[in-house]
Amino acid sequence: MEVQFELTYQLEMKHYVQWYKHVLRNRLYWMGMFIFVGVCNLALGIPSGDWLKILIALFCAMYAVWMYRRPWIVAKRAVKRDLEYYNGENILSTTTFGDVICDITKDSNMTMHYDKVKDICFSEDLIALTDLKGVSFLMDKNSFTKGDFQSFQVFIREKCPQLKLLNW
Repeated sequence: MEVQFELTYQLEMKHYVQWYKHVLRNRLYWMGMFIFVGVCNLALGIPSGDWLKILIALFCAMYAVWMYRRPWIVAKRAVKRDLEYYNGENILSTTTFGDVICDITKDSNMTMHYDKVKDICFSEDLIALTDLKGVSFLMDKNSFTKGDFQSFQVFIREKCPQLKLLNW
């Protein structure tokens, strides 16, 4: 089978920030739970002088902050690493969809089968494809050089019927 869809794009920091905001929204429930548990333990621990409850409250607060900051730190490290690797140049990537998904950059090729795709998310200008290991591949939605976005959605539903297509 030949290549059905092709995207050629350069990711910028705005794409990573957009993905960070999406990941953060998914973590808000758990961050709220940790903050709630921490406040309850602090409220019970201070009057009674129970140091264990105070330590649990501090742990919950630190973990909530970590959950909030981690996606942003990971995105910044990825951009910094890529810029260092490519000597400050923006990376031109080409992703093709045919029998398999191929991501081609200056120095590397990555191939993924459709049964390894966990989910795919769409934003106003970004496509995020997540594999079973939790690794996300970001693509610029407006950069189709072969095919278009509407027919791509139909194609990906046929290839991955178990997949949920999420908009954010």
